[in-house]
Amino acid sequence: MVVLSKLIQPLRRIIFYKVLWQFYQNIIEENNKIKKI
Repeated sequence: MVVLSKLIQPLRRIIFYKVLWQFYQNIIEENNKIKKI
């Protein structure tokens, strides 16, 4: 179970950054839409 825990830890970090990046991309898209109007 310790090995599994060590595998899950970096995976959670990757998922966290992926979600954060997605959120960041959404903000950029929203800003672009606002600028066009």
